[in-house]
Amino acid sequence: MRIFFYLTKEVFSGFLGVLTILLFIFLSGRFVKHLASAASGQFPADIIFSIMLYRLPAFLEILLPLSLFLGLMLAFGRLYVESEMIVLQACGVSKRRLLFLCMGVCLPLMIIFAAITLYLTPLGLYKYQKLWEKPENTMSFSTLVSGSFKTFSGKMTLYAGEINSNKSKITDVFTIMNAQNSESLDIVKAESAHLKYNKQGGQYLELKDGFRISGGDNGLNYRISQFQTLGKLVEEEQHISKEVTQIDALTTRQLLEENSVEAKAKLQWRFGLPFMIPVIAIIGLAFSETNHRRGRYIKLIPGIILYFVYFGCITFTYNQMEADNYPSILGLWPIHLLFLGLGLVVFYFNDIKRLIRNDSH
Repeated sequence: MRIFFYLTKEVFSGFLGVLTILLFIFLSGRFVKHLASAASGQFPADIIFSIMLYRLPAFLEILLPLSLFLGLMLAFGRLYVESEMIVLQACGVSKRRLLFLCMGVCLPLMIIFAAITLYLTPLGLYKYQKLWEKPENTMSFSTLVSGSFKTFSGKMTLYAGEINSNKSKITDVFTIMNAQNSESLDIVKAESAHLKYNKQGGQYLELKDGFRISGGDNGLNYRISQFQTLGKLVEEEQHISKEVTQIDALTTRQLLEENSVEAKAKLQWRFGLPFMIPVIAIIGLAFSETNHRRGRYIKLIPGIILYFVYFGCITFTYNQMEADNYPSILGLWPIHLLFLGLGLVVFYFNDIKRLIRNDSH
């Protein structure tokens, strides 16, 4: 039991360390990307953390298995390099027992990973999808930024000097709009503008104290007029995020009730992905075997390449299921079995060679 707790501590410390580093790098990059999008007026800045929180479980589906694989290779690689594994083997810890101990360490992670794929990820994607369905997060007026230009439906461009906190009043307003043909322009400069709604629910700007230049159909034929109040209807288009599909946001129970090809593929993904954990544990354990002369990192690069080949095969198979080019009833299980067999062969490679030599003699 002490050996089990010791191995658990080593694996989990390596796993958590790698996961923390990968999450920091990944989330920092996403935060900078979202911050730039919010600064350009694509969506309000106050929903950035909600976006990242709701997408986090989906990102963990990628980062958690990789973190476990790297953490396990680094932990067991250290045990081999510092000859602790030799001591364990001398105390009667065989390869078979070591394999079972490793499976015991990875079982809690497999349960956590299953909870993420089956429950937390669809819940997060559902919340993420609902976030973009709110008009205040997607309509163009809600994403206006002081001192910047904004184009509405490709027809009107507006410059907002200053905007109040609830984005209902703009000061120092400049707008330019194309009429029915591209040669006719409508230019307005106003001291302020208020956002109003008509009875049909449409949005329009009520501009105050300014002048208007319109025309331009024939050469320099422009008309200049002053106004105290002028209304301009604004045709809005919602910028809904396309990163998440309707199938992604369905719960696992709802997917079980669906009969579409996409739903069956998504079910195979959610149920099959957690079985990566024991397979990559065996592969990581096999590739971590080394000694102090070769160093603990000698098999790290080949192991990482094999991991990405494994994950790539799973992703490719899922895409083929989704496109109805692969029978969904088979799911991801052939890929898991293939790499499970490969991991066991590498893990018992020296024993297999010894058996072949003994048989040949």
